[in-house]
Formats: sequence, C-alpha cells, structure tokens
Amino acid sequence: DGLFRTAAGFNASGKIQVRDAFYNVRRVGGDVFNVLAWHKDTRQCTRAVPDGECLVCTTGDADCVAIGATIGYYKPLVVRGHAAHAGIGLYNFSYVLTVSGTYKLHMMLGGAEAGAR
Repeated sequence: DGLFRTAAGFNASGKIQVRDAFYNVRRVGGDVFNVLAWHKDTRQCTRAVPDGECLVCTTGDADCVAIGATIGYYKPLVVRGHAAHAGIGLYNFSYVLTVSGTYKLHMMLGGAEAGAR
C-alpha cells in the first residue's frame, strides 16, 4: 500500500476515493489531482545539483507555500506523482521516492489540500 510503506526507487501506488461536500461518492471524473510527497527531514532538501547546496525558499515558491515554509527556509525535497481517473469516483495514484526516509504524502486538488497522510 503506497500510503504507508514503500522503498526508495520502487513504484508506490494507491487509490483516492472522491466524495462531494455531503460525503457522497462522486461518479464523474475530470478532477485533476497533484500527488506530492515531502521529505520530513529538513536536511533532505531540493538541490540544483547532486551533493550541492540546498536551495532556499523564495517569494511565491509553490512547494514552500504548500508546507508553510518561510522565505530563506531550505526548500523541501519534493517528489511528484501522478493520478488518473479509474471510474466511479476512484483515482489511481503512483509515485517513486528518490531518497529513503519519512515523507508526508499530500493530495492536492485545484491548489488546495484534498488529503494528507
């Protein structure tokens, strides 16, 4: 199950069940989800080149804004995944982690948090 455990370099996957404001299953597709995993160790950061210096957050940086990091904070190591409609309110998602450790998995819909684990 890609929500709880995976290994760096391997494909992890899972399913998203989409519901409306009244908790009814949405039966139509077309939602565009962004699947993002942030490394929880702040020493694991985004680098311009392998083993280079950590990049810092700048004004309007989407990754930094999403986790509430301030300007000058190290830019988090972010892994982006994919989500595809699978029918009857279900979406399949997948991602591949690049560095071992603990991550927080986020599902974003229209720029807003749709769920996190």
